[in-house]
Amino acid sequence: MPSLEEPTHYERLQVDDGATTDDIRRAYRALAKVAHPDAGGDADEFRLLTEAYETLCNPLLRREYDDRLSVEQFVQGGSFGRPHRPGRTATDRSWRARSAGSGGWTGTDGDFTGDVEFPSYLRDIADAPWAKSAETASQREQNDAEREARFGAKARAADILWWSPDASIVPPTLAGQVVVMATGDAVLAVDAFHGRYLWRAETVAAAAAPAAFADETVIVWTEDGVLHGFELGRGVTRWEATVGPPGRGQLTVVNDLVAATTETHLLAFDSLTGKPRWNGSLVAPPAVPAVTVGSTIVVGTERGVDAFDVRKGKARWRAPSHVPINVPLCPARDSVWVSAGGGKLHRMDIQSGAGVSTWDVGSPIAGLVADGHTLFATVVGPAQLVAVDPNGWVRWATALAATSPEPALIAGTAYVAEPSGKLIAIDTVDGEVIGGMNLPFAPFGPPLGFVDRIIVQERGGHLWCADLPGWLASMPR
Repeated sequence: MPSLEEPTHYERLQVDDGATTDDIRRAYRALAKVAHPDAGGDADEFRLLTEAYETLCNPLLRREYDDRLSVEQFVQGGSFGRPHRPGRTATDRSWRARSAGSGGWTGTDGDFTGDVEFPSYLRDIADAPWAKSAETASQREQNDAEREARFGAKARAADILWWSPDASIVPPTLAGQVVVMATGDAVLAVDAFHGRYLWRAETVAAAAAPAAFADETVIVWTEDGVLHGFELGRGVTRWEATVGPPGRGQLTVVNDLVAATTETHLLAFDSLTGKPRWNGSLVAPPAVPAVTVGSTIVVGTERGVDAFDVRKGKARWRAPSHVPINVPLCPARDSVWVSAGGGKLHRMDIQSGAGVSTWDVGSPIAGLVADGHTLFATVVGPAQLVAVDPNGWVRWATALAATSPEPALIAGTAYVAEPSGKLIAIDTVDGEVIGGMNLPFAPFGPPLGFVDRIIVQERGGHLWCADLPGWLASMPR
């Protein structure tokens, strides 16, 4: 615990407790020039200075340090509460963490400080599969029996670590260990480890697309046509830019640049300041979210594929198509996989747009994801997960209970969230089903993988986080 008898991290860096990450960086660089041992400074003092810098530049470490500092202030006779930081609005300060069922949400001065507690009707979730009625329970028992007969292992109940009382209206996104979700009037940051709210930023309009991350900035595009740049650590607004109504191309990021795809243009902005960089014209409206591959931004449109150079926004190449791109593009090293409808995929060279290989599954594709070398596609009929090498050869195919979105890839395992409420783990090497678990809801969209846990969104918008090792380690391989 920090001691008030010694300088705090803020005092060592000669910044106030409301300093931004950029302020802290500038202060550290200026002080390090004098404090470094090579410049005649004391080694111990320089070590303490560096420790202060590393702590305050990490959003979660800074929050923990602030909490410990406030406790020390209370013990020494001061007032209890985290150090005041300027920049919060009156709405931010008056917000209180809301109760979920009989849960224990507590908060003061706009900061969520409590641990997630399950409502009473969910507390036995780790001991028994979820069932809302006798009919659904019977159906689940039948599915479990089929799974056991087929894979030799019965799916177990999920070991739920936390869930969010707020519902996200857009798919959540993950930056390090921070999950960003959006309600109708705010952007929320959640700690992926513990499910605690880190900050809440009010917005005039609702988010219209998943958030993007660049240079410790969270970028959100709202329905009123405004791009919002929030500081990742605290949710403070860095900048705003009006770009017009969001297009289906959404947001994509390359280094310190964020590109917003409207119905007619690809607009690039500096992620730190929000200043415009360049403007590129699209041949047709976007049909799917844009992606980045190296230094190229690729946009799937209603008439084909447009590729733009990141530096100046010049069109690199255009590949026409007789049908709209109907599945989100999938980057893979120096190429991109493109679906042209009817279950046919084309792998295109990112430099020239030339076709490299094709794969025709003969059935519609639900989702795509790649690990840099192998493409993993969820197919509609018959429902299955298929692994395809760069040359378009099928390595393996594993049947699924129902059509599912693309999996999350974690440490050589593909985790598929089936709509029936199952999370299936599949070995990415040979397609063998390692195991599975029952979820307490119907999943919606692809899961997010984070270290040893999985985050899944339910159809109602709430996020659920499940632990992986407990059930996976005991599954027979």
